[in-house]
Amino acid sequence: MLGVFATHQYEAGTIQLHPGDRAILYTDGVTEACNPEGEEFGEARLLHLLQENSACSPEILQNKILSEVAGFNGGHWADDATLLILSVDV
Repeated sequence: MLGVFATHQYEAGTIQLHPGDRAILYTDGVTEACNPEGEEFGEARLLHLLQENSACSPEILQNKILSEVAGFNGGHWADDATLLILSVDV
């Protein structure tokens, strides 16, 4: 888990990942990055990027996402942005 807050409640759980699955962990600095008009990058844009680039390696995917967000916000990061991509291989 990234970005734990003392005022929130969390539950532990498990999932089974299989070859070809990916887990994408990110902080709100990725989705809440704003363009000059104050519009957030948002989860819908992130999901679209993930779907569009699903065949990319984790490294290339991470670079594409961070590059797209940096282009969106003009390189002005108002918050830290952490993006971790876990890929399950055979």
